[in-house]
Amino acid sequence: MRHPVFMSAITLLFFCQPMVAQEFDELNDQAYKERDNKNYKKAIELSTQAINKKANARSYIIRADSRYELDDYQVAMDDFSSALTYYSDYYGSDNKEKGGIYYFRGRCRQKLNRYSDGIDDFNSALSYNYSDPGYAYWNRGVCKYELGKFKEAEDDYIKAIDKISNSEDLSSLYEHRGDCQARLGKYEEAYSLYARAISYDAKNYNAYWQRGHYKSEDGKYEDALGDFDKAIELVTTGGVSASNNDLAILYRNKALMHKTLKQYNDAVAAINKSAEVDPNMSKTYRVRGDIYQAMKKYDKAKADYENAVTLQTDTKI
Repeated sequence: MRHPVFMSAITLLFFCQPMVAQEFDELNDQAYKERDNKNYKKAIELSTQAINKKANARSYIIRADSRYELDDYQVAMDDFSSALTYYSDYYGSDNKEKGGIYYFRGRCRQKLNRYSDGIDDFNSALSYNYSDPGYAYWNRGVCKYELGKFKEAEDDYIKAIDKISNSEDLSSLYEHRGDCQARLGKYEEAYSLYARAISYDAKNYNAYWQRGHYKSEDGKYEDALGDFDKAIELVTTGGVSASNNDLAILYRNKALMHKTLKQYNDAVAAINKSAEVDPNMSKTYRVRGDIYQAMKKYDKAKADYENAVTLQTDTKI
């Protein structure tokens, strides 16, 4: 009589382990392809299946990248942290992926307004030789700016400029440097940097906007008006992509300059354009009410103040 043959537990383990490894690696490969094809939800699904087979750093990285691209920063941040937890189990002593993990976890923290934590991660990204150090310096500078560390922020923007060659990025960096100088009260230096930003990208309407803002603070109302006009021109006829909110604010800023210069009819025309572009901004009606009050058109002013209050109440609800 032939006896049945049973595998020992050790033999079973020997056969099962490679199968599990093969399964989660294949899922990772599929998830990686889906992520590269921008099928982020499918990539998340596949990497989650891989994690359920075996928790591993690569799956967490792919899932974190996909969640980051979908603006789901909190869970993406958690996945990057898990990738670091399981890092050595998957990659061993090879640290080449760590720079990217720290960089993108820093970006998540930056998006979540956790600026000090973001700075720590950008520091780690740089210490692990992140492949695009210019952007690590740039975003570390943004975090420092948001914390009111304007001089330190500008130092990082200068480091970023040294490592970045894209003209539009350089334009943004010089604009950011201008913001730092303006916040330090050095308006002339700021104006020079905004001009440099425009020289790298003539369509950078934000540089005109920011320069106009600080010129208005500096009492240079005519110059500020010119910058707001240029920014509006770029947005409306220059093929520049901008939100209705941005355009409405620019028209409102233009109206405020006209009001300050007592050019009331021009101020009304500008604030009407602001309301036309975005009719749901309470501040627009408040400003128009102020203009009408200066013109002694009290009934119109009263109506606009009432509209402003209604919109503000609706927003709170």
